[in-house]
Amino acid sequence: MIVAVCPLMLLAAVACQARDLPSPEALLLTEDELPGEWVISEEGPHAPTGEAPLGEGSGALRSIIVFFYHDVGNGSAGAHEQILLFRSRREATEGLRDILDRAFAENRDWRWVSNATLTETAPNASEGMLQCTEGRAESMCRMVVRYEEYVVDLKVDLQGLNSRLEPIPVMTYEELLEVVRGVDLKMANASHN
Repeated sequence: MIVAVCPLMLLAAVACQARDLPSPEALLLTEDELPGEWVISEEGPHAPTGEAPLGEGSGALRSIIVFFYHDVGNGSAGAHEQILLFRSRREATEGLRDILDRAFAENRDWRWVSNATLTETAPNASEGMLQCTEGRAESMCRMVVRYEEYVVDLKVDLQGLNSRLEPIPVMTYEELLEVVRGVDLKMANASHN
């Protein structure tokens, strides 16, 4: 996918520079990149509802999301990865801020905490946040980061609830960090194309 990169200050003086960037679809996680018994939902990768590209308007040029589930004995754990591609770094930064405003909402029974710095876990990211829940029956972690014109939203349940509502581990925190490092490397290669 060719994206025109137009630094705002240079827009009037010089023509936009086109970059051939991989499509978000080509960058999504696969079942093989997640440890354990994760399965892609029947829906498969798809454009999120209400996020169709708006031509020359603001917002992502492309957005793709995939949902995964992990069986835990008549219950399940879930995960998703959404990758958005914007026209510019500035628009991607705005998109990142919009997602961050919604992604880490507090709950009266549990909260989001940072277990590691983003520079330790995703050193190639331009900016973003990785946090996990504390005080929730089943643990979950979420990373929302920007890589140049891309924004990645990755959420993973580290535990699922079985039919008796007992938390069952499906991924360790260390395994999650390996997944994050894999996403970081893949996105760094794509965004510095």
